[in-house]
Amino acid sequence: MRHILVSFCFALCAALIPTSSIAERSSTRAFHKATVAGSPVSTAAKKPKKKKSATKKRKSSVSVRALTAKQRATVAVYEACVVGEESVRKDERLFRALDLAFAAQGEQPLRGSPDKLGTEICVAELLGLSPFESDDAIALATEKGELFEFSFDRIVFAPELALHRRAGRSWVPAYLNELTRSMGEAFPDAVPPLLRIPSVVRTKAGQQRLFMNGRTPARCDVKGLYSTHTSGAAIDISLQMLDNARRAWITERLLQDVRERKILAILEGRGGHFHVFVLPPEATLAYHQSRKVLQAQR
Repeated sequence: MRHILVSFCFALCAALIPTSSIAERSSTRAFHKATVAGSPVSTAAKKPKKKKSATKKRKSSVSVRALTAKQRATVAVYEACVVGEESVRKDERLFRALDLAFAAQGEQPLRGSPDKLGTEICVAELLGLSPFESDDAIALATEKGELFEFSFDRIVFAPELALHRRAGRSWVPAYLNELTRSMGEAFPDAVPPLLRIPSVVRTKAGQQRLFMNGRTPARCDVKGLYSTHTSGAAIDISLQMLDNARRAWITERLLQDVRERKILAILEGRGGHFHVFVLPPEATLAYHQSRKVLQAQR
């Protein structure tokens, strides 16, 4: 009798509890499990916030460095110099750029300025001296006779300067050879080497590394700010190995060569050297002739 009564009670309870409540409890248990596991079940559930990409943060931290006031001024000078009227012949545009460059050189002799840097870069571009992109490009230019190695004993290179970078445009070794020959005549008792050369031609990538390491303000990721070392027409002449007498001599000689329109020069205090951009002799000659004609027409 008791057995029958228990069975009857179980049947009665099952009949009275709606199946929807059982389903709801089952759904609630499933949602709880899913929430703990971290995966949303219902579309109404809030989606977890996406974490900001670490890569995106890194990009912002290594973005292009902002230009300094001096760099912005240099770019402005370069742009004003290099842009010319289409009706003006290319050689006349070059002569106008040289006018600007030599005018800047005369303001504060051998002292760097945005006017000097911007016009020098402009002149290099108008001369068609494209920057060297890579070491392979330098090697190829040397093989083709566009770059020439320095092969005289009156100079010594900085030991860290790679062998393939001890070269320049054809007129650069010729200029340095004449410079050291004159220096040897002025100081006959001096024992070679007479000058130390820390840098000649550079690649754009090499120049950019120097900038990123804080060793130079010249950079290759902004047009109008690259170093003319990348053109193969610039050299650095170190103040090391020079006593006061020879420093005075080399300073006066560089100023004389600027006045004769052979070079553009800056004394870089950061590196303790003269930066010398050597002009092709034919460009200097053509410039002199054009200015004589211009003066005669006035």
